[in-house]
Amino acid sequence: MTKSENSSRGFSLFTPLVGTSIVIMAILISAGMIQNDIRISRTISSSYEISSQGTVAKLIRASSDMYILSKMEETTYSALSIPFECVPDCATEIDNRLTGTGTPSVYSELVSTTGIFNGMVSSIEDVLSGRGENYQSVRGPTSVQDSLYNSLKSINGPFNFGRTGNDQYYVSINSAKFDPSEFYLEFENPATYSMINVSIAPYGFNYTTPEPLYYLLDKTQRTFTYFDGFSLITLPSAGDLENELEAEFTGDYRDNLKQARFRANIGKRLTVELCKGPCGGGTPSFNVTFQDSFYSTSIPNVFKFDCTCTAVGCDCS
Repeated sequence: MTKSENSSRGFSLFTPLVGTSIVIMAILISAGMIQNDIRISRTISSSYEISSQGTVAKLIRASSDMYILSKMEETTYSALSIPFECVPDCATEIDNRLTGTGTPSVYSELVSTTGIFNGMVSSIEDVLSGRGENYQSVRGPTSVQDSLYNSLKSINGPFNFGRTGNDQYYVSINSAKFDPSEFYLEFENPATYSMINVSIAPYGFNYTTPEPLYYLLDKTQRTFTYFDGFSLITLPSAGDLENELEAEFTGDYRDNLKQARFRANIGKRLTVELCKGPCGGGTPSFNVTFQDSFYSTSIPNVFKFDCTCTAVGCDCS
């Protein structure tokens, strides 16, 4: 009887200790699980932030490359829109305008304050905003542009120019000349204060015209120089000019000619509207103008040559 009572008392004595141990173990296990969840959450958040910043950095770099490429194209055609005085001759002036380092030229336009970096920051911020990334430039757009412009000016030969075997014009980046530490952009997320520093030093790409630009410019200057030696009263006939245009712009090359306007009386001027690639289907165009130093802007139009262009070609008359 005594043994049974002792056993009962022993069980009652240790029961609270067992219960307390179980509760403490449960608390420790729960705390460990919570800490583990916190660590996992922090790791995931950190990984996500790093991944997100990497994505933003790629967007910035891709946007800057595309912007520079579009400025190379824009600069090529804006330099050609300035009238050619043909001094000392048209052929030399064409080469100087496209591949020379004087003014006006593609080179001088690219390295100017309105050159390849003008407006880049605003353009990239628009791209980031359009993709839901709230990153803004740490420095003001003008400050960034001036800094990049000064770095570009200090480079000797930042671009290569020339023609391809198909008479296309190209301008390429001389990548070895650009120091990545001088060509960079800084962006910050105002909400998280996270910073991204991205090098935008141009690397490994070039712009090549879709049309045989040298060939088309040569044909235009041939038509211009054809009309030589007329008096101030006697003008070349529309038929002569039309025949000359027909003779020069033949075959596939005619599909790049949209319109021609010839004016002459005191001096002469020929303006030709050429398409970037074959005309038709909404293809953009640009004007090339040859003139001599005697040309007067008050001279009426004496001849107009038009091409109606569709997706399948151009009908000129």
